[in-house]
Amino acid sequence: MDSIAQQHGTTPVLKSLLSSSTHRHIKTIKRALVDQGYTEGKNLHVEWRFWEGKVERIPGLVEELMKLKPDVILASTALPTRAVIRVTKSTPIVFVGVGGDPVALGLIQRLARALADAIA
Repeated sequence: MDSIAQQHGTTPVLKSLLSSSTHRHIKTIKRALVDQGYTEGKNLHVEWRFWEGKVERIPGLVEELMKLKPDVILASTALPTRAVIRVTKSTPIVFVGVGGDPVALGLIQRLARALADAIA
């Protein structure tokens, strides 16, 4: 996210689309961000959105998030991840809890490329 912030000259913006406000990954995500030097509200702006198990809400939430022009989108589970992939080719997407092999699920083409992009 440092390179994204430098390109934009602003605080990086993370938009998230999680299954619920009690999602088990929220604490882990926040801890990982802090470990990388990001503090929500100080040097990172985070918008949390929750589809609360209502699949019909996903397209509207994805549209809403994209209008906010995020630097990065975080999605949980395969369904919202696919919805985000359909609407952007340029915004980086981080996904968690997809429940299987992301290549087999059609979320990425090759694991080697995804790992290279993640550590670049």
